Amino acid sequence: MTIPKWHEFMGPALRVMSDGATRDRREITEAAASEVGLSPEEKSIVLTTGQPMYANRVGWAISHLARSGALTRPERGRYLITDAGRVLLAERPGVSRADVEAVTGYRRTRVVAATTVELSNVDDDDALDPAELIDKGIKQIHADVASELLTRLHAKSPSFFEQTVVDLLVAMGYGGADGQARVTPMTNDGGIDGVIDQDTLGLNRVYVQAKRYSLDTPVQRPEIQGFVGALSLDPPMDGALSERRDVEMPL
Repeated sequence: MTIPKWHEFMGPALRVMSDGATRDRREITEAAASEVGLSPEEKSIVLTTGQPMYANRVGWAISHLARSGALTRPERGRYLITDAGRVLLAERPGVSRADVEAVTGYRRTRVVAATTVELSNVDDDDALDPAELIDKGIKQIHADVASELLTRLHAKSPSFFEQTVVDLLVAMGYGGADGQARVTPMTNDGGIDGVIDQDTLGLNRVYVQAKRYSLDTPVQRPEIQGFVGALSLDPPMDGALSERRDVEMPL
């Protein structure tokens, strides 16, 4: 199964509370997860914030139930089912978001809290909780930036690409604390595009080959073997091959 959407946890959460006991958010979350039968693998899925996805979704379900008046907070951090919640569970056991939002208390709260995000026009099948919408947006921004950077690199000269690769490797820590880095001449470089010293004296080096192929041309085995051959001419050497798209290694 897949992890239910946040609004699909409202029914399980409300059924957990139907015994009239007060519970904190963590207790409701774990009980609701057990009711829907989440596996350990599903419970291990986390958002980029590090919070378990199921806990985030149940949390939003609890908040929605509390705003609707189906749950109340008799004390800080603890929840209790209300008469309205019992009626909702009895008359509409499916407990969809539309059912919850039909509760009078929810509409009153929505008018008073002008800053509350309005979610009622979002299709239930596609709805994500607010934290997941942010998470999805961040991932999309990262993907867009990566695509834009790749496009810009593709438009630059081979020498610019080689310098960028060497600079990137140094920024990633390949040069050590005091290491130096340089790009080799464009001609007669012996298959080596850059050299990174990992110590001040240059006794330990990383040799770099930067492949500036078109976006639809992956690096193949012959190119990798050629780079390995260039390294073997003056052992011992460490090498880093960088390319602007996939590296294809047929078995």
